[in-house]
Amino acid sequence: MKTIFFGLSIILSLFSGCIKENKPVDNDLLVFNTIDKVFKAFADRDTLSHDTLWFKSPELVVFGLYDKAEFFGWDEVKQHFVASAKKIQGAHFSIKCKEIRMSASKTTARFAVIAD
Repeated sequence: MKTIFFGLSIILSLFSGCIKENKPVDNDLLVFNTIDKVFKAFADRDTLSHDTLWFKSPELVVFGLYDKAEFFGWDEVKQHFVASAKKIQGAHFSIKCKEIRMSASKTTARFAVIAD
């Protein structure tokens, strides 16, 4: 009886120490990293990276730096990125402020960036 009890207690103690803890994903950190990747893609004139970083939807709205620079939908935004990449010789961004608003479902985010 002692042997069975001792054996069960050792087995239970081994299994209780092997439970993996699932840490929740930090959505805010993922959004900040994605925005950094967007600006790196702009600086590197890497139009292919934009395909994986942006939400491809007709609901996408992007405001540019100059007056009436408004782009609606992924197709229009992508055309602007490609045209801009051809014109820009080089770019460097110094980000002054990032404002990020997560949706209630934490599946999308809206952001505004002030950069020099």
